Amino acid sequence: MPPRSVYLIVYHSPLFPAHWALYIPNLPPNEEREPNQVGRVLNVVGSSFSGFRHEFKRNYDLVADGRSYSLFLLDGEVDSALVGEPGERESIDGEAMDALEGLALTVPAPGPSLLSADTQGRRGRAEIRNCQTWLREAVEAYVKAGMLHAIALERLATAPMN
Repeated sequence: MPPRSVYLIVYHSPLFPAHWALYIPNLPPNEEREPNQVGRVLNVVGSSFSGFRHEFKRNYDLVADGRSYSLFLLDGEVDSALVGEPGERESIDGEAMDALEGLALTVPAPGPSLLSADTQGRRGRAEIRNCQTWLREAVEAYVKAGMLHAIALERLATAPMN
């Protein structure tokens, strides 16, 4: 099977940090075709106030979602053996079904990082952790494990944050 491509999806937001997720099309792209609009999404969902949880969407239709997004190629040479078969139906869960999802679960989803206005005690500058923080850490873990090439980190560093 030919190598697979891994993309960064940036769901744009004019007011808040953009939501970042990894996207692996069900079919590899070729010269005549753009990346398939149906594929797998690996991300964390939640908020900096309540915390995040891992979420994997399979057979996810980017266009049907309706949100504004951009795709950025992170790595076009991922071993297809690391990407499991998506199955026939759309599914959303936090259970790993292949090596990429399994490694994603080893990178902890960010917990709450914003303080309530009612919080008592000493307050310092909060380090806000979100889906972008998690995705950077996940890509670092993929590179360290040899699943993605180091170019993915360089490409991620130039991605839009809003």
